[in-house]
Amino acid sequence: MPKVSSIFIPILKERLYFKLRWFLKHGIRYFKILDYWYIAGWLSENEAIALYDLVLKINTKNPVIVELGSWLGKSSIVLAKALSYKKAGILYCVDSFDLDGDNFSRDTYIKEQKKLNSSVKEQFIFNMKKSKVLKYIKILEGKSYEVAKNFKDQIDLLFIDANHNYDSVKLDFFLWKDFIKIGGFIAFHDANVEKEHLNGGPLRLIKEEILNSSSWSEKKFIDSLFIAKKC
Repeated sequence: MPKVSSIFIPILKERLYFKLRWFLKHGIRYFKILDYWYIAGWLSENEAIALYDLVLKINTKNPVIVELGSWLGKSSIVLAKALSYKKAGILYCVDSFDLDGDNFSRDTYIKEQKKLNSSVKEQFIFNMKKSKVLKYIKILEGKSYEVAKNFKDQIDLLFIDANHNYDSVKLDFFLWKDFIKIGGFIAFHDANVEKEHLNGGPLRLIKEEILNSSSWSEKKFIDSLFIAKKC
């Protein structure tokens, strides 16, 4: 049986190296969101920084953010850390935590869940507690289209990152877009060309409804993240 030190020392070295590399690359400003890197999921450094800056940009006393699709909380930590910096606001995390999703993601969810010693929801809560951001989060458990029926708040930022199949993305967009305030933002993840295998998914919706629409401004892509402002 290997010694404990032989298992954990390489892990500690890797984490220390990453922290140093992150600090040298991004500076102290973004050191606060470093915890996101340790959570399983898909979010590049550029995307994490863009989301963090976007929340800081919201000029509202108590920002309201809705994240459709939270999984284990990789992007949730980034969004909540920004609220923590502002010391105000709420992040609604909408997820069924049942391993459902598009065909591409579902297999990954199942593989990752087998590595856990708890349910996905329990692991999500643990990750948020560990990062000291749970106080800024309210979990709305259920399918995004079900939760939308009873949702009441106006939204400063809507982050769509749930089922990426085109029909699901389109449904999320039309059910949730009217909750966004004028001057608020919408963001989509996995909106890059390389992932068009998801029946067009986010990119197809963006092309059809946002890119050429005067209802949206300040449109930009950051890696696979797309952001636009509601006019």
